[in-house]
Amino acid sequence: MSKTRDFLLMFVAMAFAISCSSDDNGEPSPSSSSSSDAVIDTSSSSSSEPSEPSEPSSSSSAPSSSSSDVPSSSSSSAVPSSSSVGGGSSATFVDDRDGKTYKKVTIGTQTWMAENLNYDVPNNAADVCICYDNNPANCTKYGWLYNWAAATKVCPPGWHLPSQAEWNVLTAYIGGANTEGKKLKAASGWNSNGNGTDNYGFSALPGGVGYSEGTFNYGGDYGTWWSASEDNATDAYYRHMHSNEEFAGWRIRPKDYRLSVRCLEN
Repeated sequence: MSKTRDFLLMFVAMAFAISCSSDDNGEPSPSSSSSSDAVIDTSSSSSSEPSEPSEPSSSSSAPSSSSSDVPSSSSSSAVPSSSSVGGGSSATFVDDRDGKTYKKVTIGTQTWMAENLNYDVPNNAADVCICYDNNPANCTKYGWLYNWAAATKVCPPGWHLPSQAEWNVLTAYIGGANTEGKKLKAASGWNSNGNGTDNYGFSALPGGVGYSEGTFNYGGDYGTWWSASEDNATDAYYRHMHSNEEFAGWRIRPKDYRLSVRCLEN
């Protein structure tokens, strides 16, 4: 009995020792993957119309224009074919005064010359109309540059110099001023890859500016077109487009500037 009891006590002791020495691995702790959420930029960026390109100072100072352009709207990316330009058919007409043939295009309810006017006023002085840089090749390319008084009377019979309000009708029809330059500029002829898409066949070209003192600037970069609208006795409004911008805008400048002319059919 004594041996049996000793054996049992030794067995229990051994069992207890084995139980205490066993490893307690436990349940693995879950991995904490702290993947951060993507940061979303909620700041609103207000797209403002690009600033107008500055012109060199001239002897005549001019007030800045306060007129606002028509806001832009969504535009179609499709470019109309030449047979159906701006909802109407493109065509040509002849200026009976000198026999020149011009393209014209109907955009909405208006029919515009699709080229700058290239009419040499008979017996004119240089302050009336002139070729950019006094180079006749530029008249062939861009048309003549006219002072405002000549511009108001130089369009062919049945045509007239458009007013600011009439030009704004065109602007509204094509979707606003913010993309007007892109849509109306010719597909070639502008410097610095500044060509437009010419969506409506208007084919605006950069004839530049002639100044009263006989200098020139911005040929190939800057398109300027007189309107019939005056600001005061010495200044008038003109429409402008630039090779580096997609918008078109209004400015006021002295009437003795020489700018391009686009005529509107009566």
